[in-house]
Amino acid sequence: MRTEAELTCPISHLVMASVFRLTRYSKAINCWSNLLLIEGDYAANVQPQIPVSVQQPGVNASHWSTLVMNMTSCCSPLMILAVAIGVGAAHSSSAAAAPEDTRPNIEVSGNILLINDYIWRGQSQTWGKPALQLGIEANHASGFYGGFWTSNVSDQWMPGGHIETDFYAGVRNKLPGAWSGIGYDLNLLYAYYPGANFDKAGFRPRLKSTLPNGLEASAALNYKALSVKAGRMLTSFYGWNTNNSPIGAFAGDPAAGVTGDTRGSWFIEANANYELAPGWNINGQIGREFIRNSQNLDWSYYKAGVTRTLGNWAASLAYSASSELAAMDDFVGLTNNGDTYDAMRPRVLFSISHSF
Repeated sequence: MRTEAELTCPISHLVMASVFRLTRYSKAINCWSNLLLIEGDYAANVQPQIPVSVQQPGVNASHWSTLVMNMTSCCSPLMILAVAIGVGAAHSSSAAAAPEDTRPNIEVSGNILLINDYIWRGQSQTWGKPALQLGIEANHASGFYGGFWTSNVSDQWMPGGHIETDFYAGVRNKLPGAWSGIGYDLNLLYAYYPGANFDKAGFRPRLKSTLPNGLEASAALNYKALSVKAGRMLTSFYGWNTNNSPIGAFAGDPAAGVTGDTRGSWFIEANANYELAPGWNINGQIGREFIRNSQNLDWSYYKAGVTRTLGNWAASLAYSASSELAAMDDFVGLTNNGDTYDAMRPRVLFSISHSF
């Protein structure tokens, strides 16, 4: 248990420190019994020097000097205490009012894009048709971020679904110390296709109920214009299993198909984005997708293009290609309405986007 002296001494110390800002000549004293005892000749003869930091607008040093001398010669300790605390508070308030960084801790940005074909790792997700895409992302000053992205897709890929919605979060920053020129990005993404289910495919017998959603974790390193990225599926590969994608299910390659659980499928890719001149960038991508527990379903993908940026607007022209899996030649649409499509054929892509 603390004694009364232990509880009161800090208060007298605070008072003494505050009065010191006013007079610079106060003598140290002990607790309440000797609070602010100042020699008589001090009040009569000494002109205190008031630090500029405690002077307030409209009150000059001589006014402060007169006030302090009068207080030390004729005022009670309680009055001195009140003034001292007031001065200390004013000094603290002045310090707190110093200019601060007013930049927000969280910044929100967005992007809307129109493209003639939605290509994901070399595969068309819109059956060769245009896509309208929207993304919104919130970034915290610490490096943490979260976002939402959406695009139309074809129900020939996702039975019963026409929209892809991606929810993601992660952290991106620079490595410490001598490695600060290298950035990193750790990401977790969940792809959700509202209304989509493999049991809505047009095949008979009917496929088992399986959602084509997927959860993927990835990590990336970047240095100047270059980046490398790798990721792994924490769920099955967008619903692929031995029921909806078995060996024999792909007309283009009867030997291709899934042989087990596709959880743990992974990819690796390298990207480049180099500024040729202000507003002009060339970009490229090369990657490889590996489907776990499958035959003849791993593939490579490539892309090269140029982007022109004008303010918040950008236009891009690119060439996309892949290793063109035989399994994807004349791929039978999952609506089973007779439509077929070479989903991995090379194509020229054009897009226009606006950032906000």
